Amino acid sequence: MSAKQVKKIVKEMLRRDPDAIVGKVKLKKGFHLTVIVRIGTLRFRIVLDSGASRNLISAKVAHFLRHAAETADAMGGLWEVENPPVCQTANAKDMTQPIKFLQTLELTMFGFDESRDSRFTQRKEYKERVDCGVVEGIADSIIIGAPTLRRWITEIWEANGGETLVTLK
Repeated sequence: MSAKQVKKIVKEMLRRDPDAIVGKVKLKKGFHLTVIVRIGTLRFRIVLDSGASRNLISAKVAHFLRHAAETADAMGGLWEVENPPVCQTANAKDMTQPIKFLQTLELTMFGFDESRDSRFTQRKEYKERVDCGVVEGIADSIIIGAPTLRRWITEIWEANGGETLVTLK
């Protein structure tokens, strides 16, 4: 059966019953867009989440980073939030615990600048200070949300091998 014939059959099924199940599909495995950064001298994998409205950090990870000698230079203050918000999760009925504190930290990101000879690149580091809401029980250690990503990223694309790449500003 051709694609055109299938489309015609599906259209007719939906005309008769808009809630009709028209077939089965297998979904590919989903993924997070993650990058490796350095916080002080320790390397961390963080999640870049364009659907998140805020930067978040696990309460346990924030506590660890504040007390680790390797991250002391990268840690800013812990700020009390006067009006603690909650965040909605992907499930509309689920909310995070109230964000009572913000943790300031400095992330060192790794990138490459092209040299004059385009066959070679030079490693470059970018430092960014971010404020993250401290939340109990989040699934990822550190999540960077859309407001920060808009400042950082100019382009997201898929490379030939299926790898997701980003261009930092």
